[in-house]
Parts: sequence; structure tokens; C-alpha cells
Amino acid sequence: MKFDLKTSIIVILSSVILFLSGYIIGNQPARHTPKVLDAESEKKYKDSVAMDIREFGDAIGGCYRAFLTTKPKVSEGKIDLILKVQENGAVLEIEVAKNELLSDDLKKCVLTKLSSLRLKPLPNGLNPYIAHSLAFKSEATLQKEIEIQKNRMPKVLPRE
Repeated sequence: MKFDLKTSIIVILSSVILFLSGYIIGNQPARHTPKVLDAESEKKYKDSVAMDIREFGDAIGGCYRAFLTTKPKVSEGKIDLILKVQENGAVLEIEVAKNELLSDDLKKCVLTKLSSLRLKPLPNGLNPYIAHSLAFKSEATLQKEIEIQKNRMPKVLPRE
């Protein structure tokens, strides 16, 4: 190949065009930059998830009462759930991460009751996997906790 002035100019111009097009394309902002949620917004969403799950409290309580009739060795504990949420708020799946009560029947009943759970739309930037714990306690334990809480309340002293 003969390297003359015409070929040199074509090579130089091609290089400049490639360099500039790479520079222009490389400095373009991403079209779908995910918004990062601040801690307060994330907490608000997780609180709303807890409120939505509380609406199933009576149904889940029925599962727990049925579980207690089997006279289990372990009658109090937590079931930790992982919810996979779509952007529109639909719950794709619910997994049990931990079951302290060691009962497959209770686990199945809880998952069945929560199968129709629908949440608010998932905010942009929030991880679609939401952790939530369900605590199961006896009436006696709840009463003890209420008493302890009452005793922790600050006492207001009268003014002199």
C-alpha cells in the first residue's frame, strides 16, 4: 500500500472522527440512572410493608392458634420472611428464611394466607427483596411485655 498525502489525510481524519465520537458517546449520562433512596424513604416503605402485613393479622393468628392445638414443644418464636416485590407492588414470591417454631404446617398456613398480599409500588432504587419477621407469642408473654413496657414509661414528677 502506498502511503501518500491523500491516504495520510484520510487516516488522520478517520482517527479524529472516531476519537470525537467516542468522546461524545462516552460522556452521555446513562438513560436509566437508578435513583438511590435515602434511609428515611427506605424506612417509610418498609413500615408500609409491615402495615400491609398487619392487615393479615387475624388470618395469621388463626394459623398460630391452630398450631397451638397440636401442643408443640416450641410454642413461641419468629418466622423470618423474604418477600420479592415487583416494581408495581405485586409480591412475586415469599420465602421463609428462618422458622423458629419448627412447624411446616404453620409455615404453609402463613404463606397461604399471605399469598394475596399486594404492596405499594416499589420505589426506584430499593432492593426488591424485603425482609420481614412475624413474632408469635403466648398471651402470658404478651401481658408480661406490656407490664415491662408500662414500668419503663417515664414518670412525670409534679411541679413544686
